[in-house]
Amino acid sequence: MEDESTRLKGVLLLSQLLAEVPAASREVPQLLPALVSKLTDVSVAVRAATVEAAVGLLKQRNPLWTSTLLAALSERIMDPEERVRALVVRSVCDAAVADAPLFASQLREIGHRVFDKRPSVRNAAR
Repeated sequence: MEDESTRLKGVLLLSQLLAEVPAASREVPQLLPALVSKLTDVSVAVRAATVEAAVGLLKQRNPLWTSTLLAALSERIMDPEERVRALVVRSVCDAAVADAPLFASQLREIGHRVFDKRPSVRNAAR
């Protein structure tokens, strides 16, 4: 397994490639699954960086990856790490300001986070 810094660089590279060359996901279909797989990485920092990258990509509203990224983010709302859960809540809520219908399902799930046992997640969900 690569070290954490290498995996973080990989997340950055994949997200930049997808953001700057959206057609790359069609020509190299392994790119998006490679990025999504980092949402379940053992490292909290890698998962957090991937959440930020995924939300950034969703803002582009590319139909090639929207449903895949939304489903993957929904799973991270229940991440075992408080920091990742809070980041998902904040990031999705910030992005939803510009496009609430896109994030409707995630916003409903975030509503349940007001009952999270960790104060930072509860506060982020309010």
